[in-house]
This record gives sequence, C-alpha cells and structure tokens, in this order.
Amino acid sequence: MPQRFQLLGHKSRIFDCSFAPSLSHQTAAPQTGAHAGGGDVPAVASELSATSTQRPTSSASGRSRGGDGPHQPQQLLATSSEDSCVRLWDVARRRCVSVLSTSPEDEVLRVAWSRNARLVAAGTALGKVYLWNNPRLATQHSAHTPTTGAPKGTQQRHPPERIEPLDLGGQIYACEFNPDVEHRVVVGAEDCLREIDIETRQTLWTWHVPPMADDEQSGPTFGGDRNPDKTDFVFDSSFAPGGQILAAAASDGTIRLVDRRSVQEVLVLQGHDRFVTSCVFKSQQQGARKQLGGALLLGSTSGDATVCLWDARMNAQCLFRFGDNRKTIFGCCFSNTGNELVTCSADGTVHAYDVGTGECVKELAFGNYSMLGLDMDEQGTLALCGGQSVVGGTPAWVVTDALAVPKKSNPRASAFAAAAGSSSDAPSAAI
Repeated sequence: MPQRFQLLGHKSRIFDCSFAPSLSHQTAAPQTGAHAGGGDVPAVASELSATSTQRPTSSASGRSRGGDGPHQPQQLLATSSEDSCVRLWDVARRRCVSVLSTSPEDEVLRVAWSRNARLVAAGTALGKVYLWNNPRLATQHSAHTPTTGAPKGTQQRHPPERIEPLDLGGQIYACEFNPDVEHRVVVGAEDCLREIDIETRQTLWTWHVPPMADDEQSGPTFGGDRNPDKTDFVFDSSFAPGGQILAAAASDGTIRLVDRRSVQEVLVLQGHDRFVTSCVFKSQQQGARKQLGGALLLGSTSGDATVCLWDARMNAQCLFRFGDNRKTIFGCCFSNTGNELVTCSADGTVHAYDVGTGECVKELAFGNYSMLGLDMDEQGTLALCGGQSVVGGTPAWVVTDALAVPKKSNPRASAFAAAAGSSSDAPSAAI
C-alpha cells in the first residue's frame, strides 16, 4: 500500500528532484550520440522509430547490510533548492547523507545524475552549472560515523569533489547528461540548448529556438512587457531513446525536436496554449503496451494547466490531451512500468493517466503544497518537490508504491482528453 513521508532539510522551495540511476543497469553504452566518435549516427527518421536503449532508470542500488557496517542507500535522491544547495537523500532511511553547496544567494533550479551516477550536475539561476565527482561515496557511512561540519541529521564520510563550475550566463532551466557519454551534459539557458564536454570544457554544439511565424504562435509572448525581445526560453529537455534526438520544451507553447547530429530542428509539436514547463520521453526500459505498437511516447506539461501525450515519430500526433488541473502543471514522468504518465501541479495534486486508454487512474492530493517537480524510480517510489519558504524548512514528499491499488474506483477520461486520431480535438504537428 502507498505510504507518504517527508524529507526535511531544505530551508526554502525545492525546484527539482531526481533519483540516481540504478547500479544494476550500468553497462557499457554504445557511443551513438552526436560527437561520440566512431561509427555513423542513424538517420533521423529511423532514430525516431528506433528501439535502442536510453539512460538507465532510477532504482535500488543494493541492499542495506544492517548493523554497524557500511550502508549503501537502496534509493538515492537528489533535490535542488532556492536555498543554494543540492541535498542527497537515503530514501530508505529518510535521511540526508550529503549537502552539496553552490554560491550563496544562487538558486539551484535543476539537478541531474550522469548515467553511472558518478557525476551530479546542478543548474542555477545565475547561469552556472555546478558539478560534483563521486557523489555516491558521500552516502557510504557507518552507524558510528561522526557528523563533523554537516547539518544535523546528515552524515558525510566522503564529501564529493566539486569540479570548477561552468559559467554560461542566463538562468539554467534544463540540465541533463548525455545518456551515452558520462562526461557530457546538455544545458538549456535562455533560448538555447548546448552540449558541453566536462573534461575539455568545450561546447560541442549550440541550438537556438527558431521563432515561429506570427500566425503559428501558440499563445502570448512569455513574460509580456518583461520580455521585450520576445525571447523563446527553453524550460526543459529530454533525450529520445538512442540519444540522437532531443525534445526541448519552449516558452512559446511548443515542443521542438532537435537532431544532435545536424543541430537542426526536425519537428515542432503544437498543442499547448501557453508556455511548456516540462517534457519527457518514455524510455525503452519502461516497457511497452501492445496496443501502442512502435509509438515513441512523449509527455509534456504547460502553464495552460494541460498535459499532452504524443506519439513523436515523424507522423507525430497528440494521442491525448488531459485537463484535470486548475493551475500550472510543472512536471511529468512515466511510471516505472511505462503504463502511466504521472503529473504534478501547482494546485497540489498528482494525476496518473493510462497511456493506452487515456483514463485518469490515480489522483493524490497534497493540500496547499505547490508542486514544481517529480521523479519516479523503478520500484514505483514517487518523489515530489516544491512547497513554500516556511519556518522550519520546506520538505520534499516521497510516496512509496505510488500507483499501487486501490486506484480510483471509477477510472475516467480527463475532462479535455482527446482520443487518438481525432482530427477535431488532437493538436497538429508541423515539420
């Protein structure tokens, strides 16, 4: 049965959360991405319909040894906050095991793990990307290890090594590692995405959001008068299975698919009326429903309080458009089975939608806890972040077996759900 508990340590709002990839899935990955070196990169069309392996899903990394011996967390979670730090949590023990600090007064907007969990990256509001080596070493502790210099309730035996941060300028709204190459990170700042080699500190490529024609605009310019240049910001990104195609969530209400080999936009998904807050591809490791065939599933959320589920192949179409929220939906992720798309909203609710039928199969309410992000590990444990700056600090929420029965007694279609193939309701996509 689902159980809820809080992880308390941050002093103010928590902007992002991410489970560490499973050690059990860490195998040598083929160098298939752009600039990976060696071999040809597949053509875009075949890439979009490929069934190659994406980055490992988050999961347990081993069993607790118990007693007074060393303990390696089964579930390791990273959270980033307005309070200028990243915290690493041993979820099973409900304990903060490391605090990774950035510059004072610099809000940490994004946090990401490399595919082998050997690096953690954090993007900030002042345009810096902070990096730490070997974060898992900091989580190895003994029951008798002293907590010298660490906040109460935190045990740091091997503080992670902080690498010299990258100074990119602009607010970092998107940050994730290349799923094939451990030391390369993709960062979204202002209107561009760029991939950076951490070892050489060189930018491998840069892509800017092309402006839409006036008659194709999905909604008003983000920021209004505060954005006189009408900049289209990148608010999130996600690698498609195979690593060659990137989805970029844009503030003009579109999702852009970008080919990393040519650094060209190959598809524009239009279905939201306001800025897109998040986007995520379903990993091939998350299973597939027979009725979906070879669909390449992509979820997106928006400031218009809707969620779209796309088949993002070249004949892209919106399969469903969900509208069960009253406020901005800030995050989405696919469940550990891949059968549900899970969302979180500023209205304090979580919804889970069946990707095959469009039914809303689960709702969770968290009162006035305004949610800004979420992640789910391969065991079905859901992490939620957001909150407000309050006395005593701001918690992150964890829900174990979040989608376990009992589900909603009467599963139903979302208020705005559009059936696949409905030409009247399904948003169109233009190349």
